[in-house]
Amino acid sequence: MDKKDFLSGFSGGNKPKPIGSSQTDDVVEKKAPNESIAANKKLADDIVAKEKLDATTSSASKAPQIKATGSQSAATRPAQSSSAIIKAPEHVVTTDQDFHKRKLIKQGMWGGVGIVIAIIIFFIFRMLNTIEVPNFVNRDIDDVAIRSFQIENVPFSITEVHSLYEAGRIIDQSPEAGVSINSRRAISVTVSLGPDLNEVIELPDFYDMTRAQIGTWRDQYQMRSIRFEEENHAEIPQNHVIRVEYPATSDPAHFRRSDSVIIFVSRGPSTVQVGNMVGNTREQVDTFIENNPGISVELEFVAHSTIAHGNVLAQSVSPGTRLALGETLVLTLSAGEPVEVPDFSNMRRIEVEALAALMDDLHINIIDQFQETIRYRDFVEQSVEAGEMLIADRPSVDVIFSLGRPWIDKWATVQNVESNVADMNDQGANLTVNIVDVDSYLPRGTVVEQSHYDQRVSLTTTITVSASRGNLDEPDFDPVTVPDFSGMRRSEVSRLADETNDLTIRIADWYDDGARLGQFVNQSHAPGTVLQVANPTVTVNFSAGLPWIDEWSTVQNFEADILDFNDRGAAFTFEIIHVNHYERRGNIVRQSHFNQQVALDTHIVVHVSRGNMSPPEDVPELPELPNLPEPPEPPTEPTEPPAPTFIISANCNGIIVDGEHLPLDPDDDDDDSIITIDIHGVIRIALPAGTTRNIVAVNVPNNWIFTFEGTVADGLYVVIIPSWCPA
Repeated sequence: MDKKDFLSGFSGGNKPKPIGSSQTDDVVEKKAPNESIAANKKLADDIVAKEKLDATTSSASKAPQIKATGSQSAATRPAQSSSAIIKAPEHVVTTDQDFHKRKLIKQGMWGGVGIVIAIIIFFIFRMLNTIEVPNFVNRDIDDVAIRSFQIENVPFSITEVHSLYEAGRIIDQSPEAGVSINSRRAISVTVSLGPDLNEVIELPDFYDMTRAQIGTWRDQYQMRSIRFEEENHAEIPQNHVIRVEYPATSDPAHFRRSDSVIIFVSRGPSTVQVGNMVGNTREQVDTFIENNPGISVELEFVAHSTIAHGNVLAQSVSPGTRLALGETLVLTLSAGEPVEVPDFSNMRRIEVEALAALMDDLHINIIDQFQETIRYRDFVEQSVEAGEMLIADRPSVDVIFSLGRPWIDKWATVQNVESNVADMNDQGANLTVNIVDVDSYLPRGTVVEQSHYDQRVSLTTTITVSASRGNLDEPDFDPVTVPDFSGMRRSEVSRLADETNDLTIRIADWYDDGARLGQFVNQSHAPGTVLQVANPTVTVNFSAGLPWIDEWSTVQNFEADILDFNDRGAAFTFEIIHVNHYERRGNIVRQSHFNQQVALDTHIVVHVSRGNMSPPEDVPELPELPNLPEPPEPPTEPTEPPAPTFIISANCNGIIVDGEHLPLDPDDDDDDSIITIDIHGVIRIALPAGTTRNIVAVNVPNNWIFTFEGTVADGLYVVIIPSWCPA
């Protein structure tokens, strides 16, 4: 833009003063604020336009300054000096050379972050929608259909083909086992339809094959319609083919798998010539029997002191005799010297084992069986009576020892239940298991509850087991640490059980011959065990001392009590002997132990009435005496005072005798004491010889355990403190 154009933009009143005028350059005409802003804006616009023009035409930017002239007359615009020039304000434009580089770096960083996020999302999606293909080959298709639900209902593509495998077996799969695939992708399996019955099979030359070779070929190609028939033949060796017959419906040139054929094989000659077998060994006899299956050979053994065991002493036919097929040859063999069967009834199991290792001429087979009434490791019976002389090829005797009653463990899975119960039933038990499926978060087949565990049971017990279906989500259980109860008294454990909410503590009585009455015996879970299950339970057993045996009335009560004792730690065995008696059938008329404490492994014998006898005749009533005059009263003599009353009651804190409190002191060694207590909690009431005191019951507070009445004379009266008293 030239000077002329620039100056022409000003109005007459706003033009600058010409040079040389009377006013100075620093003085400008006063303008209104709005007019000044507008003028400055226009001036800035003109400057920007000029810079753009200079950038496009370099010649124009170097052109000389043009004076402000015009065609206007002096009358119309004020005069202006030809040397007056208006300079544009100076503007410095700076270009940032690194701007685009930083911009590219920033875009690259954001792009990288986006790629990483996309990769993470991709792998998470892949993990949630990917499964590993199991191995289905050689499995039944029905099993696979069931298992398909366990692998998130993956669809199956089934192709059925004929093969030599049985129908329903999977013979191929795609993808292979172990490959990870999308859960929506179908698994292709090839299932066998079994052999194709219409397939044409090339037949081998049966005449060059034995019966065993033909059987192998038949099984390999699933030729189920091939049938064997046997015939005697004087020339063709045994088990070789005599002839082959095809029914009218079968064509040997185009033999299908469904066609039938009959193959006749030789039994060998129709007769067997028997040579002189006297003196042959047992091995030679076995070879003869194997080579001549058409005749029956019976072996008899007789004792002989000089001929070796197994050698032939005699034969039922003379040498050279020919026996027809089906006839019998009897061979008499030496059994050596006869073997006397020992008496095992008085031997321990370890002694029988040692004897079995020493005896070469008698095989002793030791068998362990569960028994209801015979103690563990005690002798039960032997298959051959003691003292009997055995004359046999390989004489043997079975010796049975008792395993006691079965011990039931805490089972983990249903498979453990079935396996263990089957093993116990094989050893003489007759246990029954009732398995009930229940809803649970535990893996399928896990035992949730069982009616009997950590105890011995009767041989005919029915055990109920709850097995998990595995159909619930696993809840979050707070871990519970099992305390150490070994140093606690029963009352302390009971108080802890009342105060503890996250652990169920069950207190039980357990017969024990090594622990004092009420003393801690054991606990079901070791101290420090962490239980992370629903409703955790721990059982704490305290000693019940030694069992107290009552006098039973019926055999039913007896058996029930014995089982109850054994369920609580005893190991009683018993023997029931039925005797002729007039008491009601089933009543006990005699027992070996009663009204006493016994050891845990006591063997108790009871006699039970058969009820097959008549009761004894009633004693005849005596005739009434005639009325006689009353005798005169005897002279009055001083009488002895009545025997003192001996009042006794007891609780867990001691005994009250005649109002005097006597604490239970196991260490009381005072021989003058009337009442003492031993380490098992047995109270002994001793009276001097010749002393008699009546013992009567008294009314006692509710917290006292028991009272009793009876008579103590010249000896000892024994009472048991109940097992719930603390040690």
